[in-house]
Amino acid sequence: MSLILQDCNHAVLKNIAFTVQPGEWMVIAGPTGAGKTTLLKMIAGLIPVSSGKIWLFGQDITQLPSHQRKIAMLFQNHALFPYRNVQENIAFVLQKQHWPKVKIKARVEQIAETVGCVHLLARYPETLSGGEQQRVALAQILACAPRVLLMDEPLAHLDAPTQETIKTEIQNMVQSLQIPVVYVTHHQAEAMSLGHRLGILMNGRLLQLDSPKVIYQKPASIPIAQFLGIPSINLVSGQVNQGYFQAQDWPAIQCPLNLKPGPTILGFRPEHIQVASSDTKFPLHHINLTAKVEKIEYYGHEQIFSLRCGAWLLRARFAYSMAAQSGTIVIDLDLSNAVWVSSS
Repeated sequence: MSLILQDCNHAVLKNIAFTVQPGEWMVIAGPTGAGKTTLLKMIAGLIPVSSGKIWLFGQDITQLPSHQRKIAMLFQNHALFPYRNVQENIAFVLQKQHWPKVKIKARVEQIAETVGCVHLLARYPETLSGGEQQRVALAQILACAPRVLLMDEPLAHLDAPTQETIKTEIQNMVQSLQIPVVYVTHHQAEAMSLGHRLGILMNGRLLQLDSPKVIYQKPASIPIAQFLGIPSINLVSGQVNQGYFQAQDWPAIQCPLNLKPGPTILGFRPEHIQVASSDTKFPLHHINLTAKVEKIEYYGHEQIFSLRCGAWLLRARFAYSMAAQSGTIVIDLDLSNAVWVSSS
């Protein structure tokens, strides 16, 4: 039993299709304006589907009104009534659905215990921190036992420690409730760490859908490769001829045999660069290059080097413990996971 989208279309969405199983996180990531929020609204029934089908636990809900779908949606800023305390905010949702009064109090206490906001029940929204407000908002939408949970960047306005706490709590709750989750974000770290599966949405199209690991290591296109990873993937333009890639100021590099001759872009991640030593033996798909260190950025757990290799400026990720480098160094480039895209 699951949430299924079958070739759904809207003014800004084209042929969206995926399935989300109970307890699974489907994360949809993409830049601003890609259509992420529109996708959630379409699933929730807030905007119509121009063609295609949406199924929920075997039922066609494509034309079902939003209030009958039992789908909950959590936003960045979930509005709480300022003149109601936490208990009353949670209870209000149940009252709107005509729950018996005798059951409302018990349900509020139960969901508050699940979400971890029992100690907040008597307080008002203005006295709560951002993390506490989002925890109450989560309790509010879960009170009615939704069949699907949709989340529109709910952690975006929280500080980093609170983000980690809320993220872990939501993951644990979803696992225990066993409901499908669709989570949209433009934040790549969230996308990589939260999703069982990850979909990349750009210009209204779902360009790739797979595990975060596969999409990071084997992106289907250069735009997808650029979207994931900080620093961004290194890109070098050149020509392929007779099985070799030639870029300006670089030695010829043997490339995959299936590449067409002509203009080609080579992409490789910052972590695929290391400093070469005289006694290092490098296997197949590795090349050595001379590079000038232009800048070093220290981030505590790692260092990011800006390296000038002829006409190309590369970014490399090194361990925080590596000794500072200056001047000219020899680097080893691991191309075993490189991205090759013919641009002809």
